[in-house]
Formats: sequence, structure tokens, C-alpha cells
Amino acid sequence: DTGAHLVRQVTGFDRVMVYRFHDDGHGEVVSESAAPGIDSFLGLHYPASDIPKQARHLYIRNPFRVIADVQAEPVPLSPIDAERDDPLDLSLSVSRAVSPIHIESLGNMGIDASLSISIIVEGRLWGLFACHHHAPLLPSFKERTMAELFSQMFSLKLESRLRSELAAHEQRTREAGDHLMQMIAIDYDRIGEAEFLAPAFEQMIDFDGIAVLFDGEISILGCTPPPDDIRQIARQMDYDELEQGVMAVNCLGDRYSFARAYAAKAAGMLAISISRNPRDYVLLFRRELAQSIDWAGNPNKPVESGPLGDRLTPRGSFDLFREEVRGCARAFTDTEQYLARALRTMLLEVVLRVTNASREQSRIHTERQDLLIGELNHRVRNILALIRGIIRQSRGLAASPEDYMAMLQGRIEAM
Repeated sequence: DTGAHLVRQVTGFDRVMVYRFHDDGHGEVVSESAAPGIDSFLGLHYPASDIPKQARHLYIRNPFRVIADVQAEPVPLSPIDAERDDPLDLSLSVSRAVSPIHIESLGNMGIDASLSISIIVEGRLWGLFACHHHAPLLPSFKERTMAELFSQMFSLKLESRLRSELAAHEQRTREAGDHLMQMIAIDYDRIGEAEFLAPAFEQMIDFDGIAVLFDGEISILGCTPPPDDIRQIARQMDYDELEQGVMAVNCLGDRYSFARAYAAKAAGMLAISISRNPRDYVLLFRRELAQSIDWAGNPNKPVESGPLGDRLTPRGSFDLFREEVRGCARAFTDTEQYLARALRTMLLEVVLRVTNASREQSRIHTERQDLLIGELNHRVRNILALIRGIIRQSRGLAASPEDYMAMLQGRIEAM
């Protein structure tokens, strides 16, 4: 809120919004500072197509973009070398013209000037300071420099805050992980039990149900899909999509059609691979979160045909458009996915350590077994050789088979 207010003071724009990007690319106005009588966009969502991927990439390369007059006619630039076919690269130009669709969109909103300043956190586009004015406005070089410097300081402060929160979560993860490792080391046979693992995961990640697939067995606790469906999810899961062994799915029914049947109790999933073999997983499930999303106009842009062919058209209305979203769960945040990867590393370390210990015990057992078999083999061979000798020595001393059997029995008993 303070950032939006200060940017408006520096630049003099009618409205300054802090526009944050979500994981799927769509944006949300999370803060706003506006002059009296200006309509509020606070809390509204905008589809990812409003600022497409190539535009977001450009905001990282060129963090400061100003449109002093939406109605101004763009001036074409031609290279000095007339034989040059490729266009001039104006990516880093402050005065570079913008997409005609964006200009048309601003006109539909009644905006005559705009200014965008990137908020970049750890090299990623976290959001924007989006400034609107209802008359042509070109901030002075001094004002633009102050706004750009303030945005850089704001980004650094935000990055520091997010890192502090992440450090606190990491500390909790280490404590929970150490406790979990001690428990597993004492009772490794329970690593495949959901009830055994759930308390450690609950300290870092909020979930409604947990399923553990380990060594071909399955254990569930809380709100989860049926065991057969859990096995089917594990079979269909593409291991290559698990970034560092973790994958988050917010709308399970969109990914696996059979999961729509139980979306009310398991609509989202965080999958964590806990072995080098991709068949072993911890799956965390979240219930459906029915919610209303307020869009700035209908997010579904129409496609129209024209002299330039089919193209997306900007929305003509930015009135509140409320969408009811069903079948999805509250998204697993980047921090929760980071903590899941940290827990996975700890589990892998324990599993690897116990596996190595088990292999060593198996090796020792095999060596002892081989030694025992060799000793027994040696003794049996000696006994058989001794009996063979007794039989030979007794053969010529008996007058009848009966005397031979009696003599042989006596000698064996004596031995």
C-alpha cells in the first residue's frame, strides 16, 4: 500500500496499482492508490492473455515503460541500411511503441496515459507498478528516474522480506526433518505408514489427506481418493514433470478425468517422490475450494476476423465479471513446494542410509552363511569318508551278512 501511494506521489498519475502475477500468468491488483473520484480496480483479476509471455519477458529486460499519450500516432523507424531486412531491436527503448491491442484496451478503459514499472524478485517478474492517467501525461526525466529507483529499492525490500520468511520456514523444516529422521532411524519399518509421516509434513504444509506408496504398498490418512485411483494416479504420473522430485496440481480433475468424481475431498495434490525409483511417493491432497474470482470484464477474449486475419480483440467492457470456480483446491505455494523438496531430500538421505545399512547387513549375513555352509560341507565329507573306511575294513571279517551288520553297527556306535 505504501509503495503504491509513494509511486503516485512521485509520478502524479491518477491511479497506481500493485499488480501481482500468479503462477499461471494471470494478474491480480493486490494494492491501489487512486485520486478521489477514480474507479477502483482493487481485487480484480486479469487473464494471462492481457500481458502475454513475451510481454512479461520484455518487462524483465526493460523494467520501465511509459505511454505518454495513448492517442499519439506511432512514428516508424527505418534502419540506415536500406538493404537490411530484419527490423530494429527496440526492446530497451523507453519510447518504443506498444501493441495496438494494448492501446485499444487502454482506450476502452478510458485511459490516456500509462506507466509500468517492473517489480523483479530474484530475476523473476513478481509484478508491476501499473499507473493510469485520464489525460496525456509524461513524467519528467527526474520523476521517471525517481520512480525507477524506488521500484528497484522496493524490489530489494520485497526480496529481503520473502527470503526472511523462507529462512524461517527452512528452520522449521530442518527441525521437523531432524525429528523425522530420528523417528525413521528408530523405526524404519513404519516409513510407509501415512499416520507415521503425517505429523512431520503437517508442520510445514497444510493438507487434508495423505497417501504413501512405498515398496508396492499403500497407506492413506484423511481425505484422499480411493486406493485404486491413487495407484492409477501414480502410474500415470510423468516422472519427468516432477521438478526436483516435486509436482503440484491445483485442479486434479483437469489432469486426470477420473479424479473429478471426488473433487470435493481431493481436488489438489502435491506429489513428492521419496526414492530413486519413481514408484514410491508421498501424495498430499487438498479439498475443493469453491471460490469466486472477480475479473475486470469477461476474461474470455473474442476472436474476430479482419484484414489482418483472425486476432484476439481487447475486451470492450471492464465491468466486474464474477466467475465461480469449482473442482480446484487452494494452490500449493512456491514456499510449500520448496519445503516439500527439502523434506524429500531428508527422506532420500534416510532411505539411502538405511538401504546401505541393510545391504551391509545382507553382505555380512551372506558371508557368514557361506562360511557355515563350507564348514558343514567339510564335516559331512569327513563323516562320509570315515563311514566309508569302516565299511571297507569290516567287509572281510564277517562270516555272514548278519555278522557283518552287527559288527558294522557296533563300530559306528563306538565311534
